[in-house]
Amino acid sequence: MRSDSPTLRDVAERAGVSVATASRALSGDHPMSASTRERVLTAVQDVGYRRDRRPRHGSPLVAVVASSLGHLVISEVVGGVEDVSAGEGRKCTITTTHADADREVAVLRELADDERIGAVIVVGGVHADDRWRRAVRSVASRLQSRGTPLVFCGRGLRSLEVAGASVLDYDNAGGAAAVVGLLLGRGHRTIGAICGDPGFSTSDERARGYHEALTEFGIEVDPALEVRGPRHSQFGARAVVELVRRRPDITAVFAESDALAMGVIRGARELGLDLPGDLSVVGFDDQPGMEVLVPALTTVHMPYKELGRRAARIALGVDHWAPDSGELMFGTHVVLRESVAAPRRAPLDVDQ
Repeated sequence: MRSDSPTLRDVAERAGVSVATASRALSGDHPMSASTRERVLTAVQDVGYRRDRRPRHGSPLVAVVASSLGHLVISEVVGGVEDVSAGEGRKCTITTTHADADREVAVLRELADDERIGAVIVVGGVHADDRWRRAVRSVASRLQSRGTPLVFCGRGLRSLEVAGASVLDYDNAGGAAAVVGLLLGRGHRTIGAICGDPGFSTSDERARGYHEALTEFGIEVDPALEVRGPRHSQFGARAVVELVRRRPDITAVFAESDALAMGVIRGARELGLDLPGDLSVVGFDDQPGMEVLVPALTTVHMPYKELGRRAARIALGVDHWAPDSGELMFGTHVVLRESVAAPRRAPLDVDQ
């Protein structure tokens, strides 16, 4: 039976902050503005919340293993995990791996042997290979024997093949196919793709969606229109120059992340191109700030905060999604802004 006593969530709603922020304000050991802390303390009084000051050293920790916190989308997913965990009275530990498969395995092995850990949530993609799969299957088995839930968040079942783990992912292939389909529907037929390195789970799925959209429209996939490399804006800027000089008939570019798309916009401007008149550009992620780019970026939106929240609810047993139910796929949708126009008719003329 649910108690009618005020909860930490009631405090957070009253103060206009997240549950995680309210928890940090009350713990007193996290930096934050004086005004935020004061709002939380005032809300405690207003709703009549009574804090349990007994030590809670026995509460199992939620271990978050993130590929990077420098990526805004990953940070939002982790924030969703923290919100739910704090609401359930649980603390999180966060370790970053920089998408290094060996480091990820080493961290998971340590967590599997740590009795303080009550749940493990892995966020973000990785370059998965057979050696990684064998190692992670072993770790998953050890966690399962201890009754410790393991949740992969933002990584597809296709790249995992790990029994006993819950898998939550975005529809990366479907989102990519949708946004490339938008370009095809506007009349574009020579569409370049700039994607992350082969073997990176998220990039491979988005490249697959690009191929599927072209095939659906009866267009043969042309390797000369694809460039793959690091998923950062500097590479996007270099890659669009390479594509335009290699294929001056190109009219649009699908960048499989917003970071790559921002680089494409910069590189195209350095070539003197008008966007979107000379070149349409689309991205993927819809990370904060894409609406203020010039032109504002058409991209694929993912419910990243909700992905983190759902992962935490599953890991903490609040949501009873079972690992043997397969993959829990979150839908995506295209956000249409200003970076797409009808294709120009003449080839590009840029300085070599």
